Amino acid sequence: MRVPMWVSLVGLLGCGSPKAQDSAVGVDTDTDTDTDADTDTDTDTDTDTDTDLVTDARGCVDMPSGLMLCAEFRTDSGPCLVCPSNEDAYYVGLVVNPTAGDLVFSSTRDCLVQTFKRIDRDSGVGSESPENCQPTARDFDVPAGQSVEYVTPYGGAMGNGAYTLSATFNDDDRTEAEVDFEVE
Repeated sequence: MRVPMWVSLVGLLGCGSPKAQDSAVGVDTDTDTDTDADTDTDTDTDTDTDTDLVTDARGCVDMPSGLMLCAEFRTDSGPCLVCPSNEDAYYVGLVVNPTAGDLVFSSTRDCLVQTFKRIDRDSGVGSESPENCQPTARDFDVPAGQSVEYVTPYGGAMGNGAYTLSATFNDDDRTEAEVDFEVE
């Protein structure tokens, strides 16, 4: 049975930009025009800074199907790698479709993520958040250029430190994606 899940759209929770949500993941679609007052054509020192944190703040694993399974840490301000300590925190597992065609993620359970783990990189101490999924297999439609996500609230603000978040997905191989982030 195919049941569409929450499809990530532009402006979800007020984070991201149309460029980040509508374009293929990992592709820089900046359309800014560089200006250079130098008329000398043999050197160009212009730089293009990619500020597309919605895709840069994810740890992803490419799947043979063309999908990407990603872990993301998010606060009320949005996805981050250096995150504020005074905002509520969220663990996010995403199934991203960077292709031009619709794809399906087949889950062995009725949700995307089996468990989230957070490890404090300084102390090595961690915590695990198993998700309450039913043992019913489910297919999730993932439209072209979009993502389907599973969000779990951390339960408040997270303390300062350096962490690794991993998401174990409910695919046949129990694929694990992870991302390193800091809270300041």
